Amino acid sequence: MSTVAITKCEDYTPSKVLKAVKEAVDLLGGMDKFVRPGHKVLLKPNLLSPRPPESAVCTHPAVVEAIVSLASAAGGSCSIGDSPSVGGETPEGFERLLRVSGMKDVMDRTGATALRFDDAGTEREVPEAKVFRRLLLADALSETDLLVNIPKFKTHELTLFTGAVKNLFGCVPGRRKVEFHLQAGSDPDTFAQVLVDILRAVRPGLSIMDGIVGMDGQGPSAGRRRSFGLILASADPVALDTVACIVAGVDPMGIPTLRFASEQGVGTADPAGIEIVGAQAEDVRIANFLLPPRSDLVSRLPKPLYRMLRNQLVQSPAFAVEKCSICGLCIETCPTRAISRNEDRLRINYSECIRCYCCQEVCPEEAIYLRMGRLRNSLEAALAFRRRIKRLLNREASG
Repeated sequence: MSTVAITKCEDYTPSKVLKAVKEAVDLLGGMDKFVRPGHKVLLKPNLLSPRPPESAVCTHPAVVEAIVSLASAAGGSCSIGDSPSVGGETPEGFERLLRVSGMKDVMDRTGATALRFDDAGTEREVPEAKVFRRLLLADALSETDLLVNIPKFKTHELTLFTGAVKNLFGCVPGRRKVEFHLQAGSDPDTFAQVLVDILRAVRPGLSIMDGIVGMDGQGPSAGRRRSFGLILASADPVALDTVACIVAGVDPMGIPTLRFASEQGVGTADPAGIEIVGAQAEDVRIANFLLPPRSDLVSRLPKPLYRMLRNQLVQSPAFAVEKCSICGLCIETCPTRAISRNEDRLRINYSECIRCYCCQEVCPEEAIYLRMGRLRNSLEAALAFRRRIKRLLNREASG
């Protein structure tokens, strides 16, 4: 039986955050259960790119500072580390990311140190992995006594939901993450399996989710900022994400990472195997939570037909020209080099685009949006019409 704690926190006032985080951890047995005197504690927040705390893109520094305070009080020595999609390529870039995200202030106040995961990594064998049997992982992970995973409560265009499991993708240093996207291509299930394989190798001792202000819709960076008012915590990252989905009114088995992890025994995604302590899910339910458009229809197509019609079926990135500053981050980030500069605007070669949506993740101007293929729009409209007719016929029959 996995345990997930839920506590309420209405905003990022430091005293309120510390109280909510402490209550959540105490419901799991207290920080002393996880941290022993002298332990090296590595905190892994979601530091997607250099975004300020109010953007709701990165884990809020107030949550990280609360965890540092509790771990330090238990006798731990704390570090904060990540390999972000943008900002970790150079020490100077990583320093800027820490400053913009508010993490530098946390370290200045608490004495926590910074660990840039891109500095050193080692290939590790993962015998039960389904996609990559060898994974390059940050050396910092093997040099710590406790990994505290600190995800953000958000949606994600490729994985639908990004939480504790997806946050561990940042444990892969640098450009190796690009190889994973290339391997997965535009198949969300393959990428989800890569994430489960990473979870097999990287087992955080504690996961604490920043759900005070989160994001739905076209996350992880261009969605709607929403106040959820929650902190969630668990020793099981799969159970943590499962409960977050339940709170959001989302079927956990509809999230490939959770379904695969559950089927393969890597974590608990069955609500019957999860004990919720603190606030109950029904009391903190999030109304009108929006997932990115689902790909269920596409996933049922035969692979040859899907490959033939892909450009017309899946969502494709496009530029909102009036917002684009032509900074070039999307060009640098694109795994297949499908984006190019053409005079005063950027263009996408859709025959090369694998629909990983990394470009949208890193765009600082939110100038990249996702548009549905024409055939998919027509199919979705036809299905919606069929559902309306079916409801009308049922209503007539019951009347």
